[in-house]
Amino acid sequence: MANFPVAGINRKPDRGFSITTRNNINTFEAANGYQRRKLMSRRLLRSFNFSYTSIDNATMNTIEQFYNARGGTFESFILDLTHFNLQGSATVKFEGDLNREHVIDGNNNSWFNVSISMVEV
Repeated sequence: MANFPVAGINRKPDRGFSITTRNNINTFEAANGYQRRKLMSRRLLRSFNFSYTSIDNATMNTIEQFYNARGGTFESFILDLTHFNLQGSATVKFEGDLNREHVIDGNNNSWFNVSISMVEV
């Protein structure tokens, strides 16, 4: 299983990060309105949302190649939580699209802003 390339990024999220938790519940709803819920696991699932601003083209390519190699939201990987000043690691997958924004500063330098969402599996 692949690891998220924190060494290739060489910096921590500079706009902070958010971690939300939810229960792993599977809900079935019948046509007559009957609803049945099943707790799939007692372990809470975490969602990670973070962003990097003003990163260079090489770092952006590293993130984008890793996203494409995982097939977007298809394949899971290991996220080292020390990147967020937490202990341990989590098995996660991307959640949604990789949001990229291309920015050009006053000196005609090219920078990128990227927002990433991951969900624990």
